[in-house]
Amino acid sequence: MSERSSVQTTAAIRASLTKRYARERRFQWYGRIAVFIGFIFLFVLLVDIVSKGTPAFTQNYINVDIHFDPEQLGLGEDPTPDDIYGADYAAVIKSSLRAMFPDVSSRADKNLLYRLISVSAEYSLRDMVVENPKLIGTTAHVWLRAHAEAGSYLKGQLSDTADANRKVKDIQIAWLDKLRAEGRTESRFNSTFFLAGDSREPE
Repeated sequence: MSERSSVQTTAAIRASLTKRYARERRFQWYGRIAVFIGFIFLFVLLVDIVSKGTPAFTQNYINVDIHFDPEQLGLGEDPTPDDIYGADYAAVIKSSLRAMFPDVSSRADKNLLYRLISVSAEYSLRDMVVENPKLIGTTAHVWLRAHAEAGSYLKGQLSDTADANRKVKDIQIAWLDKLRAEGRTESRFNSTFFLAGDSREPE
């Protein structure tokens, strides 16, 4: 009787161990599946972050025929380095844009035209002329940084809303499309994002 009981006990223990090992294997697989699912969600999150953040690492530029007109710059004959540094480079950019789009006549449209170019572009021109004063009186093809709003369209980030609800207007889109068709737009790595300090300008 005791031998039979011992056999039954051994069988019960073996059955119990089999069930426990099966539970452990299931638990291990549950853990593997959970980790795998976690990696999938992490991958999706990283792809989403990279896809949405990538445009921040590029800047768009527009090629403008800049005429360094001494009169527009506000410079007389034999300007000093201080005169050149303090010249009106914004006026030169605006007059050059008007020359490229002579059909733009109304004040409102001109303001929209000027808004294609970043406000920081005048400082780029200033540095160019300070470094090379011989540019005064000449015309040169200059790549100027596009305004952030114009850049958003060139990057394909424009929302599909009515003209009144968009910062980039239909007429600006037409100008940008024309410039792009002429090869006058370019995307570059945004080194300013890493090298420049904070700015008071939102763009």
